[in-house]
Amino acid sequence: MTYAKYLATICGLVLYELKKLLQNRFLFLTAGILLLAELALSVDEWSTIGSYRKIAGMINKHYDWLSSADESELDSFRKEMIQKYGEDILDPNAPIVTDTRLYDLPGYLGEGIQDISILMAYREHVRKNQEISDDTAYTVRMAKLLSQEASKKSDDYAVRRNRQIIRRYSVERPVASGYIIGLDKFLCESERTMIPILLLVFLLSANQFSKEWTGRNHLLILSSEKGTVPEAIAKFFVGIIYAILITIVFQTVSILFRACDTGLYGWTDPVQVVEALRLCPFILPVWAGVIWMIVFRCIAACTIAVLCTIISILIREEVFSYACASALILLSILSLFVSSGFLSKDGFLLSPASLALPDRFVRSWYTANVFSFPVLWLLICLFGQLVLQSVLIFAGIRLHSRIRNRI
Repeated sequence: MTYAKYLATICGLVLYELKKLLQNRFLFLTAGILLLAELALSVDEWSTIGSYRKIAGMINKHYDWLSSADESELDSFRKEMIQKYGEDILDPNAPIVTDTRLYDLPGYLGEGIQDISILMAYREHVRKNQEISDDTAYTVRMAKLLSQEASKKSDDYAVRRNRQIIRRYSVERPVASGYIIGLDKFLCESERTMIPILLLVFLLSANQFSKEWTGRNHLLILSSEKGTVPEAIAKFFVGIIYAILITIVFQTVSILFRACDTGLYGWTDPVQVVEALRLCPFILPVWAGVIWMIVFRCIAACTIAVLCTIISILIREEVFSYACASALILLSILSLFVSSGFLSKDGFLLSPASLALPDRFVRSWYTANVFSFPVLWLLICLFGQLVLQSVLIFAGIRLHSRIRNRI
């Protein structure tokens, strides 16, 4: 069989498996129920859905003016506000003055905007950037002190790590100029987000091969003239494709739901504007952080799909295959919850679903000691999971071929 024919065979089998998947009503029904359950748990009160969206839109207009105004416009604004309300009016830590003129219309900007609204936006803008600056400066100071101590102790790893921190955080940090809502929760959501995705991947992948034995179709597959290798590759590919698609669908629905509930603002701001990611070592916009989050969650779902598929090869009985795979899913989910504190890392790192929450890896300069060299745990887990997937797929195909040879 030529390479082109072999590839065409695999593609045909993948399409066949996907067609069977589309006919699985139980899987689609379960997906719908889990999606509705996820949305229901995301809302405190259904009656309040969308009520804040209009307010958020108005607040965002104030931030739009602050981000688009040049320095001369901001200077004029500051002078006018100080002259009108006093020196402390622009201080984010000072109490707001009780002056009825703050609520008069039109305000400084006109267009039906009160002075109190633009002042609150300005004070929040200053406060957030000051916090980013203070936290960054504190991190650099501590890194310098720890580097000096490590040098005295001849701790090469600590010296290299702290020097990396100094270089990384000494770079000028981005300025948060906009208003972020909706996207901040998406970037730092709870562990609950991945549970329905992992459950659906489990339901599909845990019986990829075992269902053929239970349904007495294994002899037909194992004796197929196309061979067992293309069939095994097709099943692995279908599991991976399904894991990616279901992750993208659930994440997209989550984003759309937040757009309807509160609106989505802050796409172009740096991820440091999100409080949990204030010390993120990577300077990238929020929209890039959203894409990055979805990609890593897809990789985590693919790892679970491959592991469940391997279990279905090793265990021929469909019920026992589901039982073993469910234990894997349960341990993966528990590891995310048990290690919910960022400093409790051990159980989380061992979980095959660790990349489901990539924000944990970038809340600081989080590294591992690799032969006295600091290496980002994010890169280690990413590389480890991709290698694990490749090795398991190759081993699963070889194992499936040996089963055919024995029959």
